[in-house]
Amino acid sequence: MKKIIIFVLILMFTFSFARVSFAENSADVSVSDDYIGHSTGYTITFIMEDSVKVNDAISIIFDDSIPILRNTGKADEIAVNGVNVPTAPQFFGHRIDIVSPLNIGKNEKVQIVIPSGVLQNPTSPGYFLLNVKIGNDTYTSNYYHITDKSRVKNVSLSKTSDGIEINFTTGENGALKGYTTKTVGMGHFSVVKVIPNDFIFIRFSHILSETFSSISKNDITVNWYNPPLNPDVKIHFEDTDNEEREISICVPKDINANSSVKILIKGISIPDKETGTIYAKVWTSKEFTPVVSNETSIKGMYFLKTNRTVLPDVPGGENGFYKTSPTVTLNVNKGIGIEKANILYSFDGKNFILYSAPVKIEDGSKMLYYYSVGYAGKRKFVESIRKLHFLVDSTCPVIKVMSPLKTNTPFYTLKIEFSDANFDYALIRVSGIEFTATDQNFEIPVYLFDKTTDFTVKAFDKAGNVSEFNGRITLEK
Repeated sequence: MKKIIIFVLILMFTFSFARVSFAENSADVSVSDDYIGHSTGYTITFIMEDSVKVNDAISIIFDDSIPILRNTGKADEIAVNGVNVPTAPQFFGHRIDIVSPLNIGKNEKVQIVIPSGVLQNPTSPGYFLLNVKIGNDTYTSNYYHITDKSRVKNVSLSKTSDGIEINFTTGENGALKGYTTKTVGMGHFSVVKVIPNDFIFIRFSHILSETFSSISKNDITVNWYNPPLNPDVKIHFEDTDNEEREISICVPKDINANSSVKILIKGISIPDKETGTIYAKVWTSKEFTPVVSNETSIKGMYFLKTNRTVLPDVPGGENGFYKTSPTVTLNVNKGIGIEKANILYSFDGKNFILYSAPVKIEDGSKMLYYYSVGYAGKRKFVESIRKLHFLVDSTCPVIKVMSPLKTNTPFYTLKIEFSDANFDYALIRVSGIEFTATDQNFEIPVYLFDKTTDFTVKAFDKAGNVSEFNGRITLEK
């Protein structure tokens, strides 16, 4: 009997230990203007460790070198996931307290935007961090840099007959050095290797980014000279409606400080199938604060975009799960040149059907693919396929006791089976001892001291659904 009790205690310790985990909460911070003394906007992004409800408190704690301007009008524009805070923020020293304007589920992305006019950069350069506190969780940011370096100026973007033109002026510390070369011997041969020095970086708004995936060095001139290398292309917000591309251009010839720079790029066009704003951000390896060009709104005659509405708008379960089947409503926004448009959708990305009514997402891991086709006379316009992923679990785990609840011997094994596609864990309490099960088939050896022994079972799935079973084991002899 002592051996059985020891075995049970070992089991209890083993399963309990298996449930221990550690997580590090972190946040990404970017500022709209990183120059010393300037007023700047903050964008703070992190993944929720736990859920947050409407009107839950959120504290943003800044380095004590960061002045808070306490601009009440601008503070009311602080937004969480695009929704302005419902009540006026409170200022306490170097802390701003806000309340959440919406429900946010566990493991969901959170983005807090503080507009320019609320915070000011310190008067000395350096690296700084902040903390966001929600309930018992604290999210510590990366170090972000406030600099005393100058920035490029007078950035402008315009269309040419075969591409775009970008003009800007280097700042007082913005002298750029052109590339050099080095001859490298390779046996009987030698090659000339390009040694880059400085770079010009350009990040294009979404509409312009859609028109290219790569650019040849022969399609770029910087003050009438081609760069020696094809520019690298970096993608931001990949596979989202806000995807942007960034290129880095190796400077071909020396450029002095406070000098004009003209960049011509062929192959980047303004499509007639888009509607929105076009602009570019420019910075250099000497002046590394992005500066936005003029913004131009365009309305394409053959614009075609499928919009979606999901209800509920956020998952109500844990780990990004919906606990009730969400419904997706699709509608198309089109330019005046499109006479008719159809929406098509699919769950496998291949067999598309015509959309006619809101689509209900059933249980499981589902990927919804959708796009629109527009018609203008004999011309046909096809939108790029969009996709949206759902995790849905609307059912509770099924608990099934596999061992008989009547026995003739005190040496008893309680066998339990759990059925759930997203089973997480279960808690079993018997004879005053609680066990944690992480497998869907679980056995507990128990010595029955009494004629009847009660036990309880609680099963949890990853969506947060819970089932409970209360049972009694009867010793008949």
